[in-house]
Amino acid sequence: MANFTKRTQKVTGAVPAMAVMTDGSLKQAQLDQNHDIHLADLSVRKLELSLREKEFASREKRMDSEERLAAARVGEANAQAKKLQEEAEHWRQQRNIMLLRQRKKILEEGVSQEEIDLLLPLLSQLEQVC
Repeated sequence: MANFTKRTQKVTGAVPAMAVMTDGSLKQAQLDQNHDIHLADLSVRKLELSLREKEFASREKRMDSEERLAAARVGEANAQAKKLQEEAEHWRQQRNIMLLRQRKKILEEGVSQEEIDLLLPLLSQLEQVC
């Protein structure tokens, strides 16, 4: 087939397509190819940037969610602590009510106030320290 092409060239005077290209058209083809490569590179970079932005947004949402969860847990712990404090105060008051009733009953039975104060003090030793 190569012989046929050479014979055809000799007979018709045809030159292969590459031989027809001049230096200017070769440079233009190379510039076009470089331009296409740069466009492809730019497209890849845009895609990478888009993926990074999505990843950043996802991380930001996750951090916001974790912060809200932490704040909710702190709020829950504070509410539980307040509830326990109120419950402790309630039982402290109930204990004082029972103590006062016992003191009154013993006083009505004729026991002196000094003995009652010794046997059933209004403040425990721990409360006196605080």
